[in-house]
Amino acid sequence: VSWFFVDKLINLSGASRELMEGVGAILAVLVLLFAGVWLHSHSEISKWKHFIKNKINRISETGNGIGLFIFSFIVVFREAFEVVLFLSS
Repeated sequence: VSWFFVDKLINLSGASRELMEGVGAILAVLVLLFAGVWLHSHSEISKWKHFIKNKINRISETGNGIGLFIFSFIVVFREAFEVVLFLSS
């Protein structure tokens, strides 16, 4: 219904229609970026950093290089997995 009214009220050429789609896409990106930054700022990142620091200190004290490698891999993989989930949506 809105397409019909917009088509009747505003006579858009192909170039104007593409421009409106581009502006709409840029606005959507800005809203998504704002929401992502807002969600990230309200996440529990400080608790996660504290947990990681404690684990790394504990593993470092024991001198277990393989354990440190495995734990570091899990931490980095978790972050990469979150990015993939965010970008796939």
